Amino acid sequence: MKEKIRVIRVPVGGKPESVEIANNLDSFQSIVGGWIEALYIKGDIVVYLNEHGKLEDMPVNLYIVKDFVIVDDIRGDFFFSATDMETGDERGLTQDEEEEVLKMMNLDGARHLMMPEDAR
Repeated sequence: MKEKIRVIRVPVGGKPESVEIANNLDSFQSIVGGWIEALYIKGDIVVYLNEHGKLEDMPVNLYIVKDFVIVDDIRGDFFFSATDMETGDERGLTQDEEEEVLKMMNLDGARHLMMPEDAR
């Protein structure tokens, strides 16, 4: 397992940024501000968000859109990473995956994530 991984951190009201973080639960929870929940979006790419974001009425950070319809939202700070599906270990994002994530996100101020057809 890698000690450090590259992720895209998305703070509420801030710009997504590529950062290197420690590959451990404490680091993940520190970014989201609490318990983590994983949302697998495409291939090995995963979003980690605060499991209690809605219960704690955190501000909406991103709308999840599928087939041009808002199906959910992400509350509070979150980040994108990638999991090695064979081992179950977090491996972080490759440069190509970072670019793919940024393309899936609408960065014009509307803040939404277009889910691919094969999203889980």
